[in-house]
Amino acid sequence: MALIELDLTAQPGPVPPSIPPARRYRTSGLVLAVALVFVLGGAGGPDTLGWRFLGTIASPPIPESPFQLDGDRVYTAGGLGDHRTVSAWSLAKPPAKLWSVAVPAREIGPDQVAYGDVRAATVGDVVLITDGPETTAVDARTGAARWHTAIGVHPLTGGRVGLVQDPKFRAGTEYNQAGGAPGDLYFSATGVPHDQPPVTTEFRGVDLRTGATAWTASAPGSVVYFDHPSGVVVLASDRLTLLSSTTGAVRRAIALPTLAGQQPQSGRLIGDLVLVSYGSEHGDARSLVAYSVRTFQQLWRVPQAKELVDPGVCAGLVCADAASGVSVLDPATGHTLWHAPGLDLVRVGADVLEQDTGTSDAVRVVDPANGDDELWLKGWSSDITAADGSPLLLRRTDDTRVSMFALVEDDPVALRPLGATHGVVSDCATDSSFVVCRGTGVLQVFSYRG
Repeated sequence: MALIELDLTAQPGPVPPSIPPARRYRTSGLVLAVALVFVLGGAGGPDTLGWRFLGTIASPPIPESPFQLDGDRVYTAGGLGDHRTVSAWSLAKPPAKLWSVAVPAREIGPDQVAYGDVRAATVGDVVLITDGPETTAVDARTGAARWHTAIGVHPLTGGRVGLVQDPKFRAGTEYNQAGGAPGDLYFSATGVPHDQPPVTTEFRGVDLRTGATAWTASAPGSVVYFDHPSGVVVLASDRLTLLSSTTGAVRRAIALPTLAGQQPQSGRLIGDLVLVSYGSEHGDARSLVAYSVRTFQQLWRVPQAKELVDPGVCAGLVCADAASGVSVLDPATGHTLWHAPGLDLVRVGADVLEQDTGTSDAVRVVDPANGDDELWLKGWSSDITAADGSPLLLRRTDDTRVSMFALVEDDPVALRPLGATHGVVSDCATDSSFVVCRGTGVLQVFSYRG
């Protein structure tokens, strides 16, 4: 194993938290969780569309553990007591169970377990099953157990290596939950809250086939990381580093300057840009700086206004906080293209979806170059969980509470009706071929692309 230390003598200082402080979770954050699933996809050709009911899958009505649509499979979770049962289903006609596996329930105290947020995803030849911070890997074909860890493992591009982010805290900084004092909270890899940022953050690359540690690296203070095809981008308060996903070796690193006495506070990755925000969220002298992932060269810098109480979401676009809403920027230059006051923005393929802030109510599709209207969507909702690479599907409910679906086509932009569910449904998921919705005690499965 190679141990790579990233300037451990640096002072942690005010830094972007590895997990955002608990007080910062707002309605817009919940919207973002729904909105981000549209970011990476684009609409495919509509010439083979055809709505077809494939059948149902038995599913317990447990909202804390939603089902997952994953390619040509659906994963469901159920069970009570000390174990959970995760099942894999093929999306044939009718859907058929492939396997079921028991995984340990997450403990929350002596003799107590919680139905956390059990999720499953195929990564290469394994399925990663998570419940809170814990991860269990099973064989994708048979469901046989491979390995288990109490810390979350996040798969990286390529599907061979997963990443563990493990902050290390000073003794005595664990948050007194009984006292309930206000302030920022920072969480350990196992979910324990602390009231001071970590002294250092350790990264471990994990072989997803075996669970063995492939490499380790560390950085001072609290950091955030981004998965990119060229490697793992690590943003700290004083530097930007690119690590190899397979070996952990440092491929590139630069020191980050202070601007108007401010250090980097947060960041995000949009395509090949690392966007670094300077200044506290409600303070003065805020700015947004863009760096190229490929070279780490600074491309541009723009000022930002004080962040609004509920600034809304900007997903898949380069945006800066403005005095009222956000400004959409040209990724190449940072120049303002157009303003969007009071709406959430989500990039979908070649277009941008606008929706009411704090809701999933779709408003319109606009041109990303200038914000001009392309399609009004009154009465439609974007509350469908979509996989990467999916086109934009919308749904609306009629007087009988049946859900109807439509696809937003591109070039030219148009709304194409698909079909309807069999009776009342709640949460729905989609990818480029299937739609799955939770009915009463079952999942309804439809295909819409031949």
